[in-house]
Amino acid sequence: MFIEYRVYGIGEGDLSVFDAAIPSYDDENNLISIGQGQALIGCGPCTDVIRLTVETHDTPPPLDLDAWEAVVEVTYDSPAGEALLIDWTRTAVDDSPILTAHGPGSYRLRIHARGRDMRWEDLVPEESGEEHLILIWPAPPADEIIHKLEA
Repeated sequence: MFIEYRVYGIGEGDLSVFDAAIPSYDDENNLISIGQGQALIGCGPCTDVIRLTVETHDTPPPLDLDAWEAVVEVTYDSPAGEALLIDWTRTAVDDSPILTAHGPGSYRLRIHARGRDMRWEDLVPEESGEEHLILIWPAPPADEIIHKLEA
């Protein structure tokens, strides 16, 4: 996925009023910020292509911390059940599947990231140093969990 301005997201409904703040490296959770029907996910580089995998589940998937540098879990409220991947301009990404396939309601998002701090000189031109995995499933609202967040 092509990233600009260090962020991409998940959103639905009227995205002209975006109340999720851009995750900041000054925040304890600098990976994801949640608003009503929207989430912003922070990346390391300002502009890059990252490897992104999205999986929807019916129940909570097993927790994998070993392969990832950052893993954060949050509640996502889907008012319409039509959440899509969005870019920094709040435009749906081409061919984005509906991520909230169980319809309107509460979901858990578990965001995994690695390679967020790689430098351009460490990369070959065809390769991105950053990879994200988003797992989403229906679940009641719960507190944010920072499973792992390496600097």
